[in-house]
Amino acid sequence: MLLGNEGFRNWQDWRHLCELIQNRQAEGVIEVSRIKNWMREEAETPEIEGSSESQRLETESPAVKVLTMHSAKGLEFPLVFLLGGFGGLTKRGRSKDYRFDEDGKLVVDRVCRESNREAHLAYQWEEDKRLWYVAFTRAAVKLWMPLPGDGPVTQVESLIDE
Repeated sequence: MLLGNEGFRNWQDWRHLCELIQNRQAEGVIEVSRIKNWMREEAETPEIEGSSESQRLETESPAVKVLTMHSAKGLEFPLVFLLGGFGGLTKRGRSKDYRFDEDGKLVVDRVCRESNREAHLAYQWEEDKRLWYVAFTRAAVKLWMPLPGDGPVTQVESLIDE
């Protein structure tokens, strides 16, 4: 009964039913026959919207989730509000060493040689673009991305220009 797609819904229904029965018992309706009669009457009575006995939502999890771009990878949401991160490099790009691709292999230069700086910046930008792609593609229906009115919007401008 709790297996499959409807399992969580069934579990919520059972919890709600038990709570309603406990409320009746707290009101003094203790006999099983009276509880059965009450349940039968309730099943035949049309539901009043907004009543405390109305069917609950399928989930009691929060309606809004706040996630980082990294943790949202692989997930999809109907509505996404993307805020911040437009003024500079992402946290992933602030490593203490130089990282870059050389012939399909990741090279990590912990000394940060100046000769590897350009390759590191190019690799860093490609990683940031992949992260932005993840952020932009999480929305199934609508994406809101307010751009700040003042200050540089370096990454987004670069993404749009290319």
